Amino acid sequence: MGPIGADVRQVQVVPALEKIEALKLFVLNLGHTFLTDRWLKSQGGDDVLVRNLMDDAAELASLKAVLTTEVRPAFVAAELADEFDAYIEATIERFANPYLDHRIADIAQNHSQKVERRIAAALEWAREVGDLTEKPILSEIVASNVKAAI
Repeated sequence: MGPIGADVRQVQVVPALEKIEALKLFVLNLGHTFLTDRWLKSQGGDDVLVRNLMDDAAELASLKAVLTTEVRPAFVAAELADEFDAYIEATIERFANPYLDHRIADIAQNHSQKVERRIAAALEWAREVGDLTEKPILSEIVASNVKAAI
């Protein structure tokens, strides 16, 4: 048994942070922003937690669909498909964690800026790494939030 208060999480040593940064920003953070955008458009209740959305078959399916059809091709182009596949599983597990009370209303703060930093940046990164596939859902979220900010 380790010392009292020891952190049991694993530490991962990586040669460069770009891969980890792309996964966190364009999977985990983008996933939160995607779910938040849907919640805002549906005028969901203030007490909705991320894990509640993972219990909703339609919300979970929509998240998985956008990640696999619109986000994954960029990671394939960047030669990070295996890392993406493992990270998406870990992200869905994290979102469904029954011990995290992560309110969508809290995530929705500064939503327009988050769309810019997470989704618009993902679209730009995709082009930079050579992924030129259509991304209609993510593009619509960016366009609708640009209009809302004006």
